[in-house]
Amino acid sequence: MTKVHLEAVRFARQGYTIILIGHSGHDEVIGTLGEAPESTVLVSSVQDVDKLQVKDPAKMAYLTQTTLSLDETRDIVERLKERFRPSKDQKPRILLCNGEPAAGRQSGGTANGCLAGRRIAE
Repeated sequence: MTKVHLEAVRFARQGYTIILIGHSGHDEVIGTLGEAPESTVLVSSVQDVDKLQVKDPAKMAYLTQTTLSLDETRDIVERLKERFRPSKDQKPRILLCNGEPAAGRQSGGTANGCLAGRRIAE
């Protein structure tokens, strides 16, 4: 988790808005919010994304709570991509997932038990 927190701090220092997908009050969410509180916005639903205002849509990243299933985050991530899609020459990249890209599902439906993150635009 320390690597994820350091990444959150690094991106905050670079002027990114960090969109944290998770549940208010969850330990992971509390910890990640605490690392860069001025730069991190918690979203828990598609409706939260629809209300989202960011300083610079070209400098956004999102992180997901590790205990959420891919099914729980899919609609939120898709809405983020619809609202803040990078231009054709800007490709999203994996930020960090315990040093490995998040892929597929494990038993229980979690995103490989890691805090998965992607840049929306660079």
